[in-house]
Amino acid sequence: MKAVSGLVATALLLALTIAGGVLLYNYVYGYLAGGGSSGGVEAVYVALYDYGSVKELYAEVLNTGLKTVRVEKVVLIQNGKPINETNISGVSIPAGGKVAIVVSNITANINASQPLYLRIYYDGQPSKLFEVFK
Repeated sequence: MKAVSGLVATALLLALTIAGGVLLYNYVYGYLAGGGSSGGVEAVYVALYDYGSVKELYAEVLNTGLKTVRVEKVVLIQNGKPINETNISGVSIPAGGKVAIVVSNITANINASQPLYLRIYYDGQPSKLFEVFK
């Protein structure tokens, strides 16, 4: 009887170890695939060029995800408030790809002494804020 209970205990430990490994694998794989599969964007470089009464935004945007993302809108934010929103059409970024986005004819009042930020909306979700060089 003692030999049988040792075998049962070993089988139970083996089953629990395998089940735990499968759960851990699924959690890690789901985390990695889920977080990256929807894509993400990073602004590599963002600058605002001032031509007097009109300004131009130039942004190099990198897709850090595992699938193509579609850029929908860019928003300039100063003092926590949106000061310029521009809809973007026809810009898709493949996984790992980079594109330049140029928004011309920005006429919003921008305070040069205050920080300026850019938020990019893609696939229905907002990016984090990126500081704009001016």
